[in-house]
Amino acid sequence: MNKRLLFGYLGATLFLLIASRVYLQFVPGVSNFFMETAFLYPLFASIFEVFMQKKLQPFSFTKTSFRLGITTLSVVSFIQGVLEIALASHPLVEIMWLVGITVTLISFVFLIARLIDKA
Repeated sequence: MNKRLLFGYLGATLFLLIASRVYLQFVPGVSNFFMETAFLYPLFASIFEVFMQKKLQPFSFTKTSFRLGITTLSVVSFIQGVLEIALASHPLVEIMWLVGITVTLISFVFLIARLIDKA
């Protein structure tokens, strides 16, 4: 795993953590699970990629779809947190959750298939 990607994950993790804390400062007494945990997606993704770096080929479909799924889950988690604090909702949030989970699961299926194929 290159340092640029690791710093990208770290930057995304810190940005989401700081952004949620700053946002919650402007809405005293209100908290939201989705906003407070949005930073965990890039954090766990970086840990996962560090452990799987030998198994994933550079620029592979598996790696790209995994990163896309993690990005989608991070963004939709933060957006849902903002919407819930504002007591609003939007139908596209559910679609974004579905897309993020589906893309991430597809990447895991391809990863498992690649690991089985190499065994």
